[in-house]
Amino acid sequence: MSRLKKACRGYETWKNQHRPNYKPWLSPEQNSLPQFNPGDIRPMSETTDAAVIDERSAEQEENEAGEASGDELAAV
Repeated sequence: MSRLKKACRGYETWKNQHRPNYKPWLSPEQNSLPQFNPGDIRPMSETTDAAVIDERSAEQEENEAGEASGDELAAV
């Protein structure tokens, strides 16, 4: 949480130096991404490489590196 708080405090200064008028969430004409097409989404059963990803080891590595696991947010 402290990293998020620190980032929030510095956002206004950062944004003033990095394209301050670029706000595609307010002005859709600034969006350069292609339109979302719901027809492009297929169920998992139709995909050819539907591999199961085991993320348990990634969570352990984050905890060992001092990253938050998200469990402490449940107590808030």
